[in-house]
Amino acid sequence: MEQESNAQVLNDYVINKNNPIGSGLNSTVFKAKHVDTNKYVALKLLRKQTHDNNISKEMISKIYQQEVQALQLCNQLNSKNIVRLFSHFENCNEYVLVLELCEQSLMEYLQQKSHLKEEEALDIFGQIYRGLSYLQNQKYYHRDIKPSNIMIKDSEIKIIDFGFCKQIIGVDNLKQHTRCGTFGYEAPEVKFGVYEPEKSDIYSLGVVYYEILYGLQNFHSKTEFTYPQEQNVSEQTTTLIDMMIQEQAANRISWQQIGQFLDAIKNTQNIGCHQKYQLDESLKEKYFTLKKLLQDLKKIRKEIKDFPSENLELLLIKKLIFDFESTKLEFEKQKIELEQQLKIMEYDFEVNILELKILQNHSLRTKLNKLIIDLEKERYISLNENKELKLKLCNDYFIKHYNHLNEELFNEQSENFQQNLERGIKEFLTILQKPEYITSDNSLQIKQLRINILIIQYSDKYFEQIKDHLFKNNLITNKELSMVDILDDIKNESIADQFEQCLEKLRF
Repeated sequence: MEQESNAQVLNDYVINKNNPIGSGLNSTVFKAKHVDTNKYVALKLLRKQTHDNNISKEMISKIYQQEVQALQLCNQLNSKNIVRLFSHFENCNEYVLVLELCEQSLMEYLQQKSHLKEEEALDIFGQIYRGLSYLQNQKYYHRDIKPSNIMIKDSEIKIIDFGFCKQIIGVDNLKQHTRCGTFGYEAPEVKFGVYEPEKSDIYSLGVVYYEILYGLQNFHSKTEFTYPQEQNVSEQTTTLIDMMIQEQAANRISWQQIGQFLDAIKNTQNIGCHQKYQLDESLKEKYFTLKKLLQDLKKIRKEIKDFPSENLELLLIKKLIFDFESTKLEFEKQKIELEQQLKIMEYDFEVNILELKILQNHSLRTKLNKLIIDLEKERYISLNENKELKLKLCNDYFIKHYNHLNEELFNEQSENFQQNLERGIKEFLTILQKPEYITSDNSLQIKQLRINILIIQYSDKYFEQIKDHLFKNNLITNKELSMVDILDDIKNESIADQFEQCLEKLRF
């Protein structure tokens, strides 16, 4: 220990009594070292005497016995989310529990992180739920669930402090008449002294889940639970929290239903909920990059008379439409798959619980339908923005010179489209090298066009690698920038030349 004068030995464990690592109502926790093995543990000292007239010696003894019994039972069941009790003893002044030493509390972790992403929050919540389920299966109820009573060790959750824990056997003993818990985490009915421990634990757990997602709260000023959109938490998760923190205990979800709801959420994740059922970020970037190229081509066509970009523009429009149509078809397939998964889940649970209906009605299918509608809107906008070019399909001159495109252009099943696109890009890049299209005024503009065309050309195979490639070559400093922003930042010809040389290397 740091100072020998503060060291104290309790049954082969050395502690520094001036350096506690935690404290409770009538207890203090110390980091301790075994004198023989040098292994570290946590020693929880529960004082037998107290200055609080409301707490008798008998009550303290009962608290100690309840905590030991609950922890011993969980140890026997091998619950990895309940802190391990190695041994216990007492002396004339204290009851002592020798416990597994943990790194930090969930409260400390949240103070460092502010709030967590939903995936990590769900993992932590699931571990807390599993740990408490071991207790509930034996009719034990914690009755003081809060972040400071949840520890973390090697990324694993460990629930601690079972001083208020109580075993309830039989319907007659279901209602409790002892107020316990912590302000802000205790259920509304607890303050009135008559409550069901299962329902009150559900409320407390819901508050903890809310804090994991939205940060620690100041409950002295907090009047309601809101769900800020910027946290990007799914509807099924906010729905679950809502059902746990209902004011009326009778309206709260049951403990078993929480487990069913968690299974439902995890099952949707297993079929790719968070990655699969949304617009792929690279697809969005490809779209906006392609759209920028069309706008730039349109602009230069107005500046340079007879600028021969119609062929490429039409091919790019075709690509834009084809990409969106392919994505729409993929979403439709995923929607059918989701419907099948939900039916399987309902069948497996053999119940038609309200939570699954909410999950069905307010989550993924709704989002998929919205995505499909958004795709239709974008397709419609793209078609209308380029109406002028579509009309040229009917022009005799155009048909004469670009006959190979007329039949293929808007045929979604075209097998020759990719070849036509490659040929069109190659022809256009050759045209851009002609001196009649390059002047001192538009030289940078032409080079930017070439770079954008190269990005589109390599987008199907190399889009994910393009930014990495540019970053490694010190052409960009932030890979989080959108491709459109990267293109807009090319301000001089020297940088443009470096970009083009860098992109050309992707072919090999």
